[in-house]
Amino acid sequence: MFSLFVVLLLVLESCIGNPDFRDEDEFEPSCSRDLDFKSYIFLNKICNDCFRLYRDPEVFNLCRGECFGSNYFLGCMEALLIDMKTRSRASQLAKGSKTMG
Repeated sequence: MFSLFVVLLLVLESCIGNPDFRDEDEFEPSCSRDLDFKSYIFLNKICNDCFRLYRDPEVFNLCRGECFGSNYFLGCMEALLIDMKTRSRASQLAKGSKTMG
């Protein structure tokens, strides 16, 4: 009985402590009005993948910071070995959202 309780406790803790972020998560407040949904999904996926790599919710939030224009976002693209064409597209979208705001 005790082992079942421990297993349930561990499962519950893993669900709370390591949320599985989805592409449909709410817009990052700093750029929600500046990016169309398709662009947001594209950029947010990079941060989701970075979260899955590091399993740190703070990395996910920092990656999305400054409307995907932070150094963390660039670092995530490097860590994920994203190709130059995709990096360029992501950078252009993030820069475009900053000029729109």
